[in-house]
Formats: sequence, structure tokens, C-alpha cells
Amino acid sequence: MKKLFFHYLLPSAFLLAIIFYSCANPVAPTGGGKDVRPPGIDSLNSTPNPSINFNEKTINLTFDEWVTLSDAFNQIVISPPLEHRLNARMKKKTLVLEFDENEKLKDSTTYIISLGNSIKDFREGNIPPDMKFVFSTGPVIDSLKGKGVVVDVETGKPEKDVLVMLYENLNDSIVKTEKPYYFAKTNEQGIFNLEYMKAGTYKAFALVDNNYNYLFDLPNEKIGFMKETVRVTDSTELILSFKIFTEEQSTSIIDQELRKRGKVQLVFNKEPKDITLEFSDNFISEPYFEASKDSINIWYSDTDSSLQRNIYLSLDKENYFDTINFKIPTKKNPINPKLVSNTTIIRPPVEPLFFEFNNPISKIDTSKIFITRDSLPFYGLDNISITDNPRILQVDFESEENKSYVFNILPSAIENMFGNTTDTLTINVSTPDISAFGDLNLTVIVPDSTSAYIVRLLDKKEKQLDEQTFSNLSSFKKTYKTLAPGKYSVIVIEDSNANGKRDSGNYIEKRQPERIFKKQLDELRKNWELDAEVKVAF
Repeated sequence: MKKLFFHYLLPSAFLLAIIFYSCANPVAPTGGGKDVRPPGIDSLNSTPNPSINFNEKTINLTFDEWVTLSDAFNQIVISPPLEHRLNARMKKKTLVLEFDENEKLKDSTTYIISLGNSIKDFREGNIPPDMKFVFSTGPVIDSLKGKGVVVDVETGKPEKDVLVMLYENLNDSIVKTEKPYYFAKTNEQGIFNLEYMKAGTYKAFALVDNNYNYLFDLPNEKIGFMKETVRVTDSTELILSFKIFTEEQSTSIIDQELRKRGKVQLVFNKEPKDITLEFSDNFISEPYFEASKDSINIWYSDTDSSLQRNIYLSLDKENYFDTINFKIPTKKNPINPKLVSNTTIIRPPVEPLFFEFNNPISKIDTSKIFITRDSLPFYGLDNISITDNPRILQVDFESEENKSYVFNILPSAIENMFGNTTDTLTINVSTPDISAFGDLNLTVIVPDSTSAYIVRLLDKKEKQLDEQTFSNLSSFKKTYKTLAPGKYSVIVIEDSNANGKRDSGNYIEKRQPERIFKKQLDELRKNWELDAEVKVAF
């Protein structure tokens, strides 16, 4: 028996030693898997949601775990909007929402407080999806709904974080003077959902609210609107679709560069279309100018800095909207002609070459320009000319397929309007086989043959390659020869007033923006003739 006792005693002592050792060397617990459950509301310790006959000054939302509050000003929104800011703060696990002491809630009205992404759990940052608190100052919670989508009229793409707003007040100026009665925000897909509405007639808008005040009061805020009022009823769900746009702004100069001798640059708040320029008589010669995106560049060859010059800008022949006064800088900063187009060009052998420079060209000495082909140079390119745009040279020469050419422009070969000349320039030109390109036969079918249209062809980088206008036709056809293989798209604009350009909308004038239709064409392959038919459906 003693022997048996000894064998059982030894393992027990060993086990105690292990337990003691483990207690003396603690390790962190491994825990379970990652917490992916978002925080929830502890309804027993929170203000009832929804609540009716609500007349409290404070709302308490207690969560079932520790949470953090962030960006409450932008994330927590209430519909209809309040006159005073709703204060939000955390007290342990409870989100406390406090109404301003001067806030007066509307009678018999259902309010929706959306928490957005303001609440996250403490450990993993999980966000409760679409969490709302709903209450009514009357005995009934309104329950009607609406939905829809918002897209940008220019791009046709959905817009996120756009306010969709409904107003009980049907006055035309209401979107500029009052906050909406109901509103919702669009998600990443441009989709919105209006909830807890009552039956009625409303004016409906979509707004990119740049200053977060629920008013259409900034010139750069995008807006969309329904021409007619909308009805919310308990028999049909309200479905809305908005195309938002920026209203046309009055043309104004926002910046100007006058310090460079020989050049004036004027920067506008938008593309400077329909602007007439006139120059004071004390310019030695008429300056050359051209528009580029949102700017007008003006080059002049005058060097006398003793007199003030004037540039007059107008939108019509009688009314000048701005005058630029300047003296020519005394500091000489020579403006040399430099090539801004690519120095490596791949183009079909049947097409001319175009070389673009940074300022206007006045003279060409063709004896100083030669081409090298198969290591053999030849001179005397008489078919080099300045185009209607004096910054661009056109070169016509007989080239062959599958050849490489090198254009050599020697010093002083090209002189600009300031009397300065080029340094040595080398331009490599490749002319692949004509089969490396493709032809596009484009047909555009429009819905209204009595209207005018603008058709634009774009490459894969959205660069405009061509623009055509037509009217009083049911379809438009054009063939584009020797295009580079790749993807192309077509934009068709309904030119309602037939002025040859696209006009934006205007809310007060109840004018929607001119409609745009865009379609991606099938890919153009080399040595291929693509027949592309575009049926326009705005």
C-alpha cells in the first residue's frame, strides 16, 4: 500500500509544480475572433425609438458596447432641419442629443435624426448601418416613402452626398430662402431614400450644398430640379430622377499675368466664349491672341515701355465688361520659340505633320530644315507653312509606309514674332503600314429631326478629336479615316437654341440644361472598318 501511495503522490506534486509555474509566468489571453458586429442600441436604457407626442429637450441613445463619436457636425443630420444646432456628446456608453433651449419643434411633425458614420465601436471601428432615431411631435409617425437617383448632367455619372430636398412651401424662391421640409443624401451610387413623409404636394430639388446650410446660395453649387410639383400619396411610391448642373455664371477675370514682356495671360472663371477683344491704338502692331481652356493668351511684339496700353474685353460690341491697363515691363525676358508638341510622332503616311510652338511664328527658312531617311538627308522643304494658328507649322511631304524619318531643324530656321529663333530641333517621325490604322463610319440617329445637335468624337483619354453641328436632319454620318486602334466615344448634345454650343440650365428661368447623350463605341481594331450606329436617347 505504501508503494501504491508513492506512485500517486509523485504525479500530484508534479501537477502542483506546473500550476505554480504557470501562475508565476502569466501570458496574455488569446481572445476570440475579430469583432465584426456593429454597435447596437440598448433599448431598455434609451429614449423610445420611435417616439410619439415628443416634447423632450434631450434624447439618450445607450449602446450595448463602448463607442466613439466623431464628425458629429457633418454626420448627424435631422429632417426637417432645425433652426439651431443639435448638440451631440458622449456620456459613457450613451449618445446624448440636446436641443437648443430656443428650438421650437413643428407641431404634428415627424422628425428623423440620422447618425450617419458618427458612431463607431471602440475596438474595431465597426459602424452601425443606417442608424436613425425617429420621433413625432404628434400622435402619429408619418410612414410614406420616396426614392430615386441623382447623376451629373455633364458626365452622366452618379453623384454621392447630394441633398435631395422637398418643400411644403411652393414658392419659386424657396430653395434660396428656406431649409427643406424633408431631405435625404445620396450614397456612392447616387441613390437616395426619403422616409417618414406625410402625404402632400412638394417642390423637389437636388443640391450639392457646398457650405452645409441647406440653401441654394452659392454660384458654384450644383442644382437639379423638377419642373412640376410632386405628389406624395399613400397609394404610390414617389420615384424621382435628377440631373444636376452648375448654372451659367457671368464671365469675369479671376487672375491676370502682365509681368512677362511680350505676353499677357487672362484667367477667367469659366471657358471664355463669345468674348471680343479690342486694343488701344498705341500698340505698334495688332497683338495675336487665342483662348485655351479657361484662359486667353495675348502675344504682342511692342517693346516701348513708356506708354500705357489698354485691352478692352466685351461680350458685345457696345458694352465693355472689363478693361486691362498695363505698361510693358522694362525687364527684358526673351521669349524663344520652343516646340510643345511631341518630338516623337507616329502617324499615317497620308497625313500632314503639325508642329506646335509656344508662341507665334513669323518666318521660316526652309533651307535650314532637312529630313533624314535611311541615313540620307534632303533639303528644300518648300511645303512647310504657318497655319491659321501662327503657333502651328504644317509640313506636307511624300512619305512611304513602314519608314522612319528624322526632321532636323537647324538654328535660326524658325523665327517668332519677337525676332528670336530656335535652337537645333530633332523630331522623329514613324509612318507605319496603313493597315496599322482603322476607319470609323459613324452614324448618329437623333430623336427629333427639327432640332439642332452637336456631335463630338473623343478618344480613350476623353480628348476631343472632332466636333460637328447639324440641324433639320434625322441622322448624321461621317467617316473618320486612319484612326489609331483603340476605344472611342461619342457625345451628342441637344442644341435647343441652335447657337452651336452647350448651354447650362437656370432654376429661376425654369430652364433645364441642354441634354447630353454619351456612348462608348466598340473598339476600333487595326486594319478594320468599324460601322458604328449611335441611337440617341436622352
